[in-house]
Formats: sequence, structure tokens, C-alpha cells
Amino acid sequence: MSANTIKPRYEHDCDECRFVGQTVSEGIFYDLYLCEVGGTPVAYVARFSDNENCYSSARVTYPDDILPAHHRMTRALLATNG
Repeated sequence: MSANTIKPRYEHDCDECRFVGQTVSEGIFYDLYLCEVGGTPVAYVARFSDNENCYSSARVTYPDDILPAHHRMTRALLATNG
């Protein structure tokens, strides 16, 4: 099921984030986001509540030689899913 058919369960008000899907782990639902600044992926976000601070995030870090390939892969994924 693609992200364009799934709606976020929780409110997330970051203009830099793009909703990419959902997952469930140990009975907890997570909305998944990719945060991009200026077209560059900077973080993955997993929101598990409407409360402002109820999320987990991980920075996107890649060596300079892999970053262009990551950009292509991310854009292709988002084009397919959203």
C-alpha cells in the first residue's frame, strides 16, 4: 500500500517533513516522515502521538560519494509512494 493511500494518524506540523508511510512495532503505531531541507534529506522521523515531543528521529548521514545516489533513491521512492 502506498503512502498516498495512507493518511497520517498523528498531527505533525513540520513543513520540511514529508509523510512516507506507517508502521506498527510492539503494538504502537508510528507515522513515518522524511525531513528534507533544501532538497537534502536530513532526518527520518517516527511520530507516535499528537503530543509535540512524542517522536523519535535519526539524522541522515552519508559520505559525500554516496549522497547523490541516496538523493536519486529517495526521490524514486517518494515518487512511487507519494
